[in-house]
Amino acid sequence: MYFYFRVPIMKNVNNLYKNTSMKLSTVAVVLLSAFGVSTLANAAAPEHFISVAPGAPATQGNYNNDGAKSDDSIAIGKNAEAGVSKDVAVGDNAKANKDTTSKVQNIGGATAIGTDTEAKGNGASALGYGAVADGANASALGNKANATGLATTAVGVSTQATGAYSVAVGSNAKATGFGSVSIGLASIPDTGATKNYAVSVGAYSGADVENGVALGSYSKATVNKEAVGYDPSTQAATTETSTAWKASHAAVSVGDVDNNITRQITSVAAGTKDTDAVNVAQLKSLDGKVEKNKTDIATNKADIATNKTNIATNTGNIATNTANIAANTGKITANTANIAANTGKITANTANIAANTANIQTNANNITAINTQLAANNNSINELRGNVNLLNKDLRGGVASAIAHASVPQSTKAGAIGVGVGTGFYGGQSAVSLGVSGVTPNENWVFKASVSTNSRGNYGVGAGALYQW
Repeated sequence: MYFYFRVPIMKNVNNLYKNTSMKLSTVAVVLLSAFGVSTLANAAAPEHFISVAPGAPATQGNYNNDGAKSDDSIAIGKNAEAGVSKDVAVGDNAKANKDTTSKVQNIGGATAIGTDTEAKGNGASALGYGAVADGANASALGNKANATGLATTAVGVSTQATGAYSVAVGSNAKATGFGSVSIGLASIPDTGATKNYAVSVGAYSGADVENGVALGSYSKATVNKEAVGYDPSTQAATTETSTAWKASHAAVSVGDVDNNITRQITSVAAGTKDTDAVNVAQLKSLDGKVEKNKTDIATNKADIATNKTNIATNTGNIATNTANIAANTGKITANTANIAANTGKITANTANIAANTANIQTNANNITAINTQLAANNNSINELRGNVNLLNKDLRGGVASAIAHASVPQSTKAGAIGVGVGTGFYGGQSAVSLGVSGVTPNENWVFKASVSTNSRGNYGVGAGALYQW
């Protein structure tokens, strides 16, 4: 909805109405002219369907049409008051820049429409019963909506946007942190975007850490930045400090594990970088390589078993040869005549012992090498598994970002510019996108631009334009 005020005409309304001989229809004509409504040429001619019920006693404020306190200001209604130049206050107890003292607030241009509304600050706007916009360019729209702080926006019943540049949209939504965003029904006390730059989208969702993102109804973002990932190769938290292993910002949540609320993030493409998500197709491919490595390991184990058998056989032969040496030694002592012959046998047996000893050492070296190779294979498998897990997450995060960009609605009204929010979920990862779109007044050009962030800490920007005739 757009209002175009022709406020220079309004500065004479009070004087017109104070003149007791002036008809109410004359004042109505001036008011309608101020709001851009065409009137009859004769100002004294009656206008229809316009009335102000005089139920308020004379003691109430603005009874004498003195609620407009400054040049070009407008005050309509019991106790309505427009305190600064170009302010507009419409409704019972409506206040625009009342009791403000700062230079910024006193510049004017505040608008308060509705019973008990208050608009304080340069460019502040309050619309709805009890709505309060307190701050330069603050906007409060809805019953009891409260936008307090620089450039805050509160839309909906009992919404609260109290952090500078914060946005709260939806019944009882709450955004209290600097630059925070809360969208959706949030009537319980601990929900909303309560920390700086936090984003909460969905009914009863809550982001309780700085830069945290909660997407979906009942989702909670509670994991802070610098959370470290799990390393499958060590079966413990990683000691790496790179952003691929350690989060630089708070987490994105699409559920609440403490209350058994989980979601799948689907339609994720395969990732490429260390910080991209990995999808199931990549995991299946990795599983095939792991199975091949298992086969190779089984073959090596069989070779080791064969070598062990050979070692056992050689050990038995050594024992037998040792016994023969002992027997031959006894025979040498007893049978001096056979010393020469036995000496030859001893020499032969000694040669066999030396050969067997060499074989034992060779087999021992082979076993050591195989064990080393097995350890290296295990480490490679564990490292590969960890890389695949990270790749899967990054891939799914990228798909979620693409979905979020595509989900931002396109403005379709000629001459209008719209701001929209889109979300994406895929394979356990999530993303949120903020977009701006519009259509030129002649409808020849349609444009759109959006920026996104996902649960892997990556950002994306997209823009496009269409010319039609």
